[in-house]
Amino acid sequence: MTTIYKLAYLPFLIPFIKKSIRHQQQFMQATVLQDLATLKKHAVSNLSIEDVNKITSYYGNAVAAIMGEGFCILRSRKMSANERNTLTYLGALTGILTTFLTC
Repeated sequence: MTTIYKLAYLPFLIPFIKKSIRHQQQFMQATVLQDLATLKKHAVSNLSIEDVNKITSYYGNAVAAIMGEGFCILRSRKMSANERNTLTYLGALTGILTTFLTC
């Protein structure tokens, strides 16, 4: 594929990515964010504000919404709830592990 063709295809990807991220944020409201609230309520978490920001803004969204949806397109089927749940928590852990490993 030529570079010009790739650039011409880019505007068609933007609405798909926005839709995927919006869907992922709704999913996170029902799963990860509730778990984070429970951890804060019981004071068993050492998560910093930066860690929570990574989970909710970066890794928790990007892993499932972009990478996971991309793999599902390649398989020509929708992402199942179990796959989305697994990828969401994998993404959430990625932010924590990168912080842990760089210290």
